[in-house]
Amino acid sequence: MDRARSARPRQFDAWSEGEALTREHIERMRAKDAAAEKGAPCGAVKGTSGAAFAKDAAAAGGAPQGAACAGGLSAGGARSLLDAGDAHVPSDADAHAPASTDGFVLHVLASGSKGNAAIVRLGDAAVLIDCGITKKALFERCDTVGFDPLSLSAVLVTHDHADHTKGLGVLYRALAKQGVHPPLVTTAAVRAASAPIREVEELTEVRHVRPSDDFMLAGLHVVSFATSHDAAESMGFRFEGERPSRANGVAGETDALGYVTDSGLLSDEALACLSDVRLLALESNHDAHLLEVGPYPSYLKRRVASDVGHLSNAQSAAYLEQLLSPKLEHVVGMHLSETNNEPLLAVRSAECALDRACHPARYVAAAQHRAITLW
Repeated sequence: MDRARSARPRQFDAWSEGEALTREHIERMRAKDAAAEKGAPCGAVKGTSGAAFAKDAAAAGGAPQGAACAGGLSAGGARSLLDAGDAHVPSDADAHAPASTDGFVLHVLASGSKGNAAIVRLGDAAVLIDCGITKKALFERCDTVGFDPLSLSAVLVTHDHADHTKGLGVLYRALAKQGVHPPLVTTAAVRAASAPIREVEELTEVRHVRPSDDFMLAGLHVVSFATSHDAAESMGFRFEGERPSRANGVAGETDALGYVTDSGLLSDEALACLSDVRLLALESNHDAHLLEVGPYPSYLKRRVASDVGHLSNAQSAAYLEQLLSPKLEHVVGMHLSETNNEPLLAVRSAECALDRACHPARYVAAAQHRAITLW
């Protein structure tokens, strides 16, 4: 794909031009979508293969929004799954992945300004990304998704803000009591700025990496990249690993997962690292209009909307359009604001990008208070 594009792309909005975005609009569309998608599965989601994307997109000739898409999916509605906190509430059983999978599994345990935690799994490797929730919440949601936290291989910390680190101390103390000491990996700047990280130094090994590093962790190939956020330092990640060998002894194919939250924009380097992945975790923090008219003080609105703040739904959708590839099967919207966003808005903005390209990838919005699993 062309990486010469500017870091801040043109944006698409799910709303018609000039339409006033109000809570009444949201509630009307929420009710309409709930009726249209009644019974749609949520929680645990298997991505649709994107192998036919290039051929179908060419055949569609850049089909406009609303046209029929590859694989029999119609644009708008059938593809999307609203997050666990919205009108479609999955049961705990829906958060489980199958007992055996042949690629990466992503458990998003919590995502939002009140706390973040996610687990990336492939084979026996299990890497926790951030721990900004309580030990009780983390253990309960691990139980919900069918994962034993004593099986953690390592912990990656994206940056030093409390909603990504405040649960580290109590988690490591609980693991240490069971004789489990997964290494913690972050940058030297984040370690220096974070009291919760310094708190665990006596309980485990703290390893330093830098943005743009390429390293192995628990048998997984990890590439870090800088994000644009007002923290001491902040990173996103690309994970690569080999799928289990086939029954005939032929080596498995390489699988890839991209993960980025807390960034006001995505650099060319970030876009390159997030390209050609099968699973993509991509921030979709706020709706620009809801932020503008919302209760935040002016200085905080400016901070959130700045280049060192968070991606809006429209920005996220525009970046998603740049990241579409035949390999992409599933996208999860991350770090949705409970004050300045609605899951339905994030889903619809992303659908604009998917529908314009007639791409069969599925999109779901992560939740603050309930786990969701993608594989």
